[in-house]
Amino acid sequence: MNQRWTHHNEIQRLDLLLVQRLDVTRGDAKRAIEAGHVLINQHVARRNAEQIEPGTMIEITGPIATADQRILPEPDAPLYILAHGDGWIAVNKPSGQPVHPLVWNETGTTLNAAVARYPTIQDIGEAGLRSGVVHRLDVGTTGVLLIATNSRAWRRLRNKFADRLLLKRYLALVEGKLDGEGNVRMCLSIHQHNPARVQARPPSQHLKYQPDGRMCDLYFRSLCKNESASLIEIDLGTGFLHQIRAMMAANGHPVLGDTHYNASLPAPRPMLHAKRIEFDGHIIEAPIPDDFAIAMSTHNLTASP
Repeated sequence: MNQRWTHHNEIQRLDLLLVQRLDVTRGDAKRAIEAGHVLINQHVARRNAEQIEPGTMIEITGPIATADQRILPEPDAPLYILAHGDGWIAVNKPSGQPVHPLVWNETGTTLNAAVARYPTIQDIGEAGLRSGVVHRLDVGTTGVLLIATNSRAWRRLRNKFADRLLLKRYLALVEGKLDGEGNVRMCLSIHQHNPARVQARPPSQHLKYQPDGRMCDLYFRSLCKNESASLIEIDLGTGFLHQIRAMMAANGHPVLGDTHYNASLPAPRPMLHAKRIEFDGHIIEAPIPDDFAIAMSTHNLTASP
């Protein structure tokens, strides 16, 4: 979308002006401003609440509405397909690759490669730059990722996630000696001063609902351990940003290499791998990546999970 006009009405907030003028949502307007797609008198707009006075020139230089945000296909980018079915594909996401673009011209993500092979992914589910995404993995996390290729499958798989009818199993290398198995429940919330970080705390025993966070749970089983590190298997109950990383760190066992959550043992990335997904009789597994295997060997963790 490329538009330019001069504002002649009364003083108005920028985001509300875009909503009224362009018939987009307030969220779309906010994302477009943050992405630098809105110019005010030839300067990039900085704030959603910026006051636009009469005589101000407004220019839109990129996609603004979700429907206008198309994922750029990358036919030459690798895509490691593990399995496929009626309306879905399961891919093996490598470390360092984001699941989806954050801005319209971003490439190098899993979806850029996927839409080149499966064009029907565009406009499915959340649509826009998150089209077809059934669930997410952190940039540094490897392993099985589900992507829907039609709307019916997207709704069905999302419902299975919500109803806990889909198994999500991870492998993690964590600091310290962790024995046995057990369930961990914590309240997670986005950090007030750092939206890229999650806060974890024990749930209140007196409140059924947590007013400032979400109740999250996971089950872990120790596969191999020594005094410095442990290899564990994790089944997720809920799904929340950085859930495993934040909960294990709060439990005194941060994921190796996860400096974001105060890990002290070095690794090239947070050592977290989405090993398996199970649903409707499908069992889909991703092989352990080389860097994970090397980290296991470095810390003398030789169990074969």
